[in-house]
Amino acid sequence: MDITIIATVLNLILGIVPQLTSSKSINSVVSLLVQLVPILTKEYQALLPIVQNIIALLQQNTAVTPAQLAALKVLDANVDSAFDAAWAAYDAAHPATS
Repeated sequence: MDITIIATVLNLILGIVPQLTSSKSINSVVSLLVQLVPILTKEYQALLPIVQNIIALLQQNTAVTPAQLAALKVLDANVDSAFDAAWAAYDAAHPATS
């Protein structure tokens, strides 16, 4: 996948999340994020902050069901874990010099 396309899709989603009012629409976004996070973790870590923003906005949405909220919490933990792993790998490959 092209990073430009993924970034565009994520930014579009970020823009519409505050207007989502149906559980079905939220389910679609959560499902898409669940599919994208492994790809982003592997190839495009720079886009993970956009995913974190989408997750945060969805968690604040009053139309989110308890099941969706649980899925978002798991997804948020997965994204945090991916960030931690990416930072650890970067840190290991770029030791600080004193």
